[in-house]
Amino acid sequence: MKLKTRIFGIPVTIALCAFVYVHGETRFVSHSGSNTFPYTSWETASNTIEAANLATLPGDTRFIDAGSFYLSAPIYTQPKITMRGKGMDSTHVPGSDSVWTMFLPDDSTYVYDIHFSGLYNPSHQTGTGHAFGKYPTGPWRTFFCRGCKLSRFGSSPIAFDKMIYVEITGLGYIVSRPTVSGNPRGVTSGRVISAGDISQASVRPLPRSLPIRSPGLHRRTVPRC
Repeated sequence: MKLKTRIFGIPVTIALCAFVYVHGETRFVSHSGSNTFPYTSWETASNTIEAANLATLPGDTRFIDAGSFYLSAPIYTQPKITMRGKGMDSTHVPGSDSVWTMFLPDDSTYVYDIHFSGLYNPSHQTGTGHAFGKYPTGPWRTFFCRGCKLSRFGSSPIAFDKMIYVEITGLGYIVSRPTVSGNPRGVTSGRVISAGDISQASVRPLPRSLPIRSPGLHRRTVPRC
């Protein structure tokens, strides 16, 4: 009987771990938070994105409050995370001279309702080059950016290579640079400001619900906004 109980407990434990991994925790970033780890409420929110990122696990959601949250170092994210602001006109994430690429996302990253700004000064060549980037030596990944502003970057705001899918929809304004550079080998869609905003990418209409199958990952359907 004990053996049967132990055997039965193994799949239950595995299922529980899988449920926790897929659904994840919610982390918060706010200037009014108490900066108390692990930042799981607005009251205990982290005051910086960098600190909240250290607490973030695969499958987590990170909410960023209204205000400006400057980055002092590049952010390497966990897989399957969602990062959501209070609106592209409310949540502002500026770069700095010490950060050429602001975020280096892992697979299945979802970004919503944030204004990313590189604060690039062409006269002095200071500021940030990319909002999001990925090295070509990394594994194949997927990336989704919806309802965001991308402005004042020294190079392409989004620079990817070896991507399965890239979706960019509902953009705000973009300043004098291509939105996407590299070879994402996937899907890029959305309203563009000029013909140069999307370059060197496979562009075709994106269905309202997109099934994704990444190598080594479970099948997942992109939620509708």
